[in-house]
Amino acid sequence: MKRILLSVLALVGFTMAQAQMLSQPKDNNNIYTIQLGAFEANVKQADFEAIRSYAYVYKRDGQVFVGGFSSEEAAEPILAKIKTKGFDDAFVAARSLKAGKLVYVIQIATKNAGEPIDWKNYSRVGTLYTMPNGGQVRFVHGAYEDKNDANVKLKDIVALGFTDAFVKGVKDVQLNPITDFETGDKTLLPNKDITEVSPRVVPPSYSNVSPKSVNKRKSVIKLQEALKELGLNDVVSDGLYGKQTQLFYDKAVKNNRRLATYSELAQKNTGFEGWEDGRLLLTIAHELSIKDGDKAIVADLFNNLPTEKLSEKETNTALNWHSSLWKKLEAWSTTGQYNDQVYTALKVAYYRTLVHLEDYYASNGIAGEAGTALAVSVIKTLIADDFEGFN
Repeated sequence: MKRILLSVLALVGFTMAQAQMLSQPKDNNNIYTIQLGAFEANVKQADFEAIRSYAYVYKRDGQVFVGGFSSEEAAEPILAKIKTKGFDDAFVAARSLKAGKLVYVIQIATKNAGEPIDWKNYSRVGTLYTMPNGGQVRFVHGAYEDKNDANVKLKDIVALGFTDAFVKGVKDVQLNPITDFETGDKTLLPNKDITEVSPRVVPPSYSNVSPKSVNKRKSVIKLQEALKELGLNDVVSDGLYGKQTQLFYDKAVKNNRRLATYSELAQKNTGFEGWEDGRLLLTIAHELSIKDGDKAIVADLFNNLPTEKLSEKETNTALNWHSSLWKKLEAWSTTGQYNDQVYTALKVAYYRTLVHLEDYYASNGIAGEAGTALAVSVIKTLIADDFEGFN
């Protein structure tokens, strides 16, 4: 009877603690965690067995932390319990959400603190992070800057058996990389994202590229959508640039009246060997330019492509220019049938060039957003002058 009474009291105490945490006011500007301090490099999860049932224990930037909380008040009861176990120097630390960037992740599972974790199973989804939340921890795959990219990957993860997985938006500062401190074994560290591939040398033509040899990318989806807008309804918008997308692109350039005309005009511009898509893009941009007089031909740009990553400021400048340009062009396309046709032709040439440049930079070790920003900066150099003042 005494044992039953103690169990009931423990359950009530746990329930009341949960209720107390839920009732605390949420701080939308910060997330909170309990910092235990710095420990030897060979420190193990077993060293914290006495507190593992309180909240998820993890390592980040050489420090050991416990849990994740929506407010400092919510963390205090757990901190008090931790200190009774000898961790006298533990304290509540805040991380600013304002400093974080919105990304999209795929949540695959949630566990209570102290429960066994099947790292081998979870690692099948690819890159993995944890998100401690009170007495629980969420396991998420990611991260993606574009929600559509996350939704594409979600289908692969569901097919692996994670049928309850879903996409959610979070701040990147909320994500904790997995280390062997958490898994207890380096061989159990989650693998790279299953859509990732090793860098490759990009040939002048895509004719030998297999659909599975590149990442799923937003730029490719945009190109595939543009090809569909030309009436090529069999194009699959899967974000992979392979033989089929190349064949549809070649077909569009040959058979679409606008693209065929621009392609013929583009032949007059020499010096774009291996970058015919860039030449086509420049030709259409020159035709749309509101400036009078002769237009500069910058074919030599592709023989002297920049090779270093952009600074954060330069990256923002390039990506903001890209976003602003397409907003203006989309609005312009709605003002007439001719404008809409030219808009779609430009879209095909622009995103084909962007995909080509992204692959070039990926083959040189600059992938992801850094590669996209660098590719956009090249396109900006190529055509920005033609669209200056374009409204």
